[in-house]
Amino acid sequence: MNICLVSYEYPPETFNGIGSYTRNLAEALAALGEHVDVVTFTSKKPYDYTENGVHVHRVNPIAMAGLWRFDALIPSKTIGFSIAVKNKIMEISREKNLDIIEGPDIRAELFWYLLTRGGRGKPPVVIKLHTPSYVVQRYNFKSLKLHERVLNFMEKYAIMRADYLTSPSQSMAEVVAADYRFSPRRVKILLNPLDTDTFRPAEAPGPRERVPVLFTGRIEKRKGVVTLAHAIPLVLEKFRDCEFIFVGEDTASGQDRTSLREELKAYLRQKNCLGHVTFHDRKEKNDLVRFYQSCDIFTAPSLYENLGYVCLEAMGCGKAVVVSATGGLKEIVDHEHNGLLVAPDQPQALADEIVRLCQNKGLRDTLGKEAKKFIDTHYTNKVAAQKTIDFYGSILRNNTNG
Repeated sequence: MNICLVSYEYPPETFNGIGSYTRNLAEALAALGEHVDVVTFTSKKPYDYTENGVHVHRVNPIAMAGLWRFDALIPSKTIGFSIAVKNKIMEISREKNLDIIEGPDIRAELFWYLLTRGGRGKPPVVIKLHTPSYVVQRYNFKSLKLHERVLNFMEKYAIMRADYLTSPSQSMAEVVAADYRFSPRRVKILLNPLDTDTFRPAEAPGPRERVPVLFTGRIEKRKGVVTLAHAIPLVLEKFRDCEFIFVGEDTASGQDRTSLREELKAYLRQKNCLGHVTFHDRKEKNDLVRFYQSCDIFTAPSLYENLGYVCLEAMGCGKAVVVSATGGLKEIVDHEHNGLLVAPDQPQALADEIVRLCQNKGLRDTLGKEAKKFIDTHYTNKVAAQKTIDFYGSILRNNTNG
């Protein structure tokens, strides 16, 4: 098959969860013999290259004269990228017959292609439900700006105009289906791939004075970082020999859209806990994996999470995880078997489970081993890529028979 994956994020220039998903899937599909093109962003001059069997096309957003003046009203850079994506897809299509095009819901990267293609048809377009912007905004902001509302319209348009929808969790499928009023049966559940050659256990570190508790991800309210900050003083009341490590980019989701990281630091300083907490900016994969491998406990206390790549990465490294019983997290963590679940936005419950793990190395080891087994069974690149190929193949057979 000739497959085109679209993603603004693609390492090494951008490397959040969708970027990780796209690279993992693209390279795994190529390893299984599929022909894969990826259309992605660059801040440099546009260029093409081949890496690990994947043809990568890096494009700049199309700059429309004068449109930047209306940035407060419309997401001009997002529209510009969507136009660049459409142009590149058309260029690739002149060289080969594309069988499938897939892109994410967030940022509506296939909006312009879907708007101008003139009806449903070939090649089929698949939209992957990672987490639409409106879901993120629901937890991060009290009110929306006009350009955010326009973006939400664009994302909804792309989702509704797509030929097929997929999601890594049943929860996300049901949330979007309910909000956009279509049957969740329209959404195919396809688990995300994880690079288990990279995210794997490492040799156990030597004795340490403190038990490291790790959080990775954007510093935003939806990720539950406020809950975690409020839990930290409660943990330290019962167990002082631990440290909390935050790894992720800051966001303007604090009070009045200011830095949330600084807001958390101010709170922890007030509670005399800052000496037990460190913050790091987001890390590339090879640096990030070392944080996972060197921690004893991982936590993802999200208010809502579609799936949570960070949880998969921690489980792949054989770590004990404490996560919120929400969204797709409760679909991958089996309480007391391969991790621990707590109610979202409950600092005391979160603190209690973290203390429990801090005090019980045997439980940490048992949960970590079961987490690793679970990942190796369900989330390897090869397993996820083969299921994706099977789904794409069924689409092409349906189109041929139809």
